[in-house]
Amino acid sequence: MARTSNKASEKQIKQLKEHVVLKAGFVIQNPIDCERLSDLIFKKTKFYISSATLKRFMGFYNSGFKPSYQTLEILSVFCGFDGWDDYANPNKKVEPVTIEELTFFKNIFNLKDYSDIADHDETMQMVSRRIAERLREDPKAFETILPDLAKNKLAQVFYFEHFPDYDNLVSFQHKGYTEYLKHKKTPEAQVFGNCILFFGAFLSADNILMEQYYEKLMQIEIPDDIHPMPLGRYYQCLILFQHFVEEKPIDNILKQIYAIEKRLPRIGLHFKNFPGLHYFVADALILSGYYKDALKIIDLATKNYSIYREFVWKGYYRQFQLMMAEAYFHLKKTKKAEQLLKKINPEKFYFISRKYFTTRRNLLLIQLNKENSNLKKETNELINKHSFLILKRN
Repeated sequence: MARTSNKASEKQIKQLKEHVVLKAGFVIQNPIDCERLSDLIFKKTKFYISSATLKRFMGFYNSGFKPSYQTLEILSVFCGFDGWDDYANPNKKVEPVTIEELTFFKNIFNLKDYSDIADHDETMQMVSRRIAERLREDPKAFETILPDLAKNKLAQVFYFEHFPDYDNLVSFQHKGYTEYLKHKKTPEAQVFGNCILFFGAFLSADNILMEQYYEKLMQIEIPDDIHPMPLGRYYQCLILFQHFVEEKPIDNILKQIYAIEKRLPRIGLHFKNFPGLHYFVADALILSGYYKDALKIIDLATKNYSIYREFVWKGYYRQFQLMMAEAYFHLKKTKKAEQLLKKINPEKFYFISRKYFTTRRNLLLIQLNKENSNLKKETNELINKHSFLILKRN
């Protein structure tokens, strides 16, 4: 049977080899390693490439032919792409959002009986996620529809509150939360929106902007019945401000957090069954270097809350595992850190913060001396593209 032809250049094939090694997580030094790689590819993709084919692809044997299109396709999927075409055309132009799509998105949120839709409604979450995924591909379309979303009661909940996009927060999503705050004036919404904007300033290492949003937060009277997740974001901001801007200890903040933690609900609708306070506080503690307290907070979350399927597929527990791995590494418990990292597939991080947590994972791998030739370059590109400048300081 004739081989399926392809137009792959030598440079593209070389880059794919390097990407395969990066994805495999081990150096392919000899032909025997290709047997291990074949098993891993099948495990991850359910597609089979023989070790003999991989030996030719990796250059241990010279066949005189370029790899087949099928081989390139499977290896591209293994590396996290949709296929070879997706891999070979990384700058492929995304189709802009059409006027018809924008009209449809507006109509979705213009349901008259919005008051009958619960904040945790799964169908509305799913539809809103698709809208969020589409709009993050086209910043101009996002800005066009932004005024309508910001004043719409359903969109305030199911777009802005459910999908705070860390990966694009500095570049354009911050505009959405500035607009959101103009229309939703409840204390809880004001805490949430200003915390998101504070975190964007934090990511870009802008101390002046952090101070501005911190001052706004200090003017809000925190309701006694505030939801644990915005409460967690509030304390996340306090910790980060105290540590990075004021450069002071956070002992008093920690006392407040531990006292509040004891009073929190452990079950309930509207995401009260998720340890939201713990999640955001642990993240801030890791970033600020309080590793023992971070592990203590995560331990409380593990002991006091049940695990729910929704938060598993959203990747929150994987992100908890990454925080634990970071803490263990800095506490000189390297083996524990490595064991946790092996369980973490960055593609399972939630889509709104996948690049952010992938950058954190990569930095930890580099610190553990697990990097190969491309990892530092890839990580620097992520930091610069998404303005995760604070991660350069850590």
